[in-house]
Amino acid sequence: MASNSVIVRKLGRGRFRVFHRHRQDQALLLDFNPIIREHGLTGEFQLHHFQARPKGDRCFGYYDSATDNYQAYDQMDLPPGEMIAIDETRFNAIPSAVFLCRS
Repeated sequence: MASNSVIVRKLGRGRFRVFHRHRQDQALLLDFNPIIREHGLTGEFQLHHFQARPKGDRCFGYYDSATDNYQAYDQMDLPPGEMIAIDETRFNAIPSAVFLCRS
């Protein structure tokens, strides 16, 4: 179910500013490009993750490579896929771990 309280602003390909209407001071800057490059992802795929904040009001979200869009969800059923991550000592990016689903 899509989250009605989350606002998404696109900053560029694979980059988004995400915040809750009532918690704008805790915006997330999401950049899916480091994890996409590190794992050589191409074609159509979705990257699902659990948002890092705001604590106590987190939700799920996913990036869709085919549409270059991000959507937040209060709850979701994950299709088959695999967990992938990037080394947080080499990359300062959120998210650093995602569930990869290929189309």
